[in-house]
Amino acid sequence: MSKFTVSELGKILKEHKKWIDTDEEEGEEANLSGANLSRVNLSRANLRFANLKGADLSNANLENADLIEVDLYRANLNGADLRGAKLWFADLRGADLRDAILSEADLSGANLIRVRGLTLEQLSSVGTLCDAELSAERIKQVSKKYPHLLEEIEPTSYKTLSLSEVQSMSNVSIRKKDDWGFYGHSTINHDYSLKAIKGDKVVVDNTTGLMWHQSGSDTMMQWGIAFLSFGSNPASYMKWIRKLNKSAYAGYQDWRLPTVDEAASLLVSSKKNGDLYIDPVFSKKQRWIWTGDKSETEDGSEVAWGVMFDDGNVHRSNHMISFGKGYCVRPVRSVLNTDSDEEPVGEVYEEEVLEEEEHEELEEDEELCEPKIITLRSSYKTLSLDEVDSMPNVSISGVDEDGFHGHSTINHDYSLKAVSGDVVVVDSATDLMWHQSGSDYISWDDAKEWVEDLNSEGYAGYNDWRLPTVDEAVSLLESSEKNGDLCIDPVFSKKQDWIWTGDMKDDSDDMEDEEGYGSEATWYVGFENGGGMTWGYDGNRNYVRPVRSVE
Repeated sequence: MSKFTVSELGKILKEHKKWIDTDEEEGEEANLSGANLSRVNLSRANLRFANLKGADLSNANLENADLIEVDLYRANLNGADLRGAKLWFADLRGADLRDAILSEADLSGANLIRVRGLTLEQLSSVGTLCDAELSAERIKQVSKKYPHLLEEIEPTSYKTLSLSEVQSMSNVSIRKKDDWGFYGHSTINHDYSLKAIKGDKVVVDNTTGLMWHQSGSDTMMQWGIAFLSFGSNPASYMKWIRKLNKSAYAGYQDWRLPTVDEAASLLVSSKKNGDLYIDPVFSKKQRWIWTGDKSETEDGSEVAWGVMFDDGNVHRSNHMISFGKGYCVRPVRSVLNTDSDEEPVGEVYEEEVLEEEEHEELEEDEELCEPKIITLRSSYKTLSLDEVDSMPNVSISGVDEDGFHGHSTINHDYSLKAVSGDVVVVDSATDLMWHQSGSDYISWDDAKEWVEDLNSEGYAGYNDWRLPTVDEAVSLLESSEKNGDLCIDPVFSKKQDWIWTGDMKDDSDDMEDEEGYGSEATWYVGFENGGGMTWGYDGNRNYVRPVRSVE
């Protein structure tokens, strides 16, 4: 059995975290199969998706550890401290849990079949067993004494719909019927709005009162396998959606599979998103999506309804539930009750509620105050250090010979939009439109060429994109880390941690060439390490986040 030093284990965990944070592009997945980790302190460790099959974790400290989808098959967890640990969909088959502390542990969807040493008393202290796989006898015991541990959110009302019912659904124009469904498109005049809430992208349809996940699952999954109870309870939420709700995507926990009516409402009459029949406000990775509705074929087989955006059809097929590659998931939630115009319960955060008199006073104040647009300098200049350190709309926390640390004092009003299929961020407080992401890591000269190419392409339908001025770039600085480890609003991509401006630093002609980086110096903004303004030679490399003035 492998044993690791503290240093070796720390390196493995660091690489594993990088592997998770970069979507498996960097770092290395932790393979601790059969490892001797007895009495090791792994409190709050991120071991999500790690292989701990057969590992010795006896008396280990795993308090509040992230053990989501961890393989703990036949692992020794005797006496382990698992208080508050997240064990969503963890494989604990055959594991030894004798004397393990499970207080407030989240065992949603965990496989607890043939677990050794697990008592009913231990289970009484867990946070939840919702959708966990237990033996029939164990389910009976828990249901009798602690039924609340097995409870789940009631799903929306899905139906079993015949072919004729689907082919006669409202708000759809059908151009061709078939024995598996139909080709067609929605007749609804949508009013989509792309938003970033708590750093998560959603699409709100003001016409239907629905909020959609802007993308969805990255992988295709089988309907029956994806459902939490593996087809035994057709109304259960899908595994992927359950995890989405646990993470409170965009601040909500009531995401679900769409009904066939809702999913079909996304179909448009022509290919508007690459080769897909869907609005470009949505990601085009999810070409086929599941619905929660089912159907029965003539021979009595149970199938599920899905929507295909590559062909523009609503489809059913015998292989959907048990065989085949499957479809993706694009979850949805109801935003407004059309009868009351109230937001349904489902949020995991609270908003301040104003008394009626306060609300009336607020409305009166809003009527008196027109929104004030802050105009930032848009023409380039050669700026001294003193000029940069004394710029308006900035709170400076520290100054040195290279620039300053600080943040913008502007109260931004960001709106994430898709224009001609390209994603931009409009700031109504400054009347600026920003590229939501930007370039790769390039020099200042290459940065100017990159912007020229962007204008030639007509990104978002415009050809007046430019490098921001110092004033404009600094306006993006937030007072704390709000986008991962960056001091920038999560509405923006976090890849561009340092960005070029179009402003030069004065006296650059007097500077000596430093290590071949050139003699001209340019100002740029960094969003990491507390955020700030500094300068570098034109041969240095940074990113570009282009901007344009909104007319």
